[in-house]
Amino acid sequence: MDVLFSIVSLLFITRFADLLNLKLMFYLVKVTMMEIFVYCKTCDKKVKAVVLTKHEREYDDSISGYRRYGMVRILEHNVGFKKNCSDTSQIKAIVESDSKDDNSVFN
Repeated sequence: MDVLFSIVSLLFITRFADLLNLKLMFYLVKVTMMEIFVYCKTCDKKVKAVVLTKHEREYDDSISGYRRYGMVRILEHNVGFKKNCSDTSQIKAIVESDSKDDNSVFN
């Protein structure tokens, strides 16, 4: 009986450790995704987007500073009361810049 109990305990502990390790890996992946604000092309609202890729940094004379473009995926967002904008497309956007507009969106 003691042998059976120790085997069951060992299985439970290893399963729990595997689940804990899986959750930690999920949180690490979630933390590493960088989110920025962009303007939605459909509803023209300031929305969150996840940065997928970053391109090389370029100097821009109009802002006298540097910009970095990249591909972002727009997250689903609210348009009004109980209405969601379904535009979750991937777009090319400014992901880093020395300049921001009034709404804290890179420009």
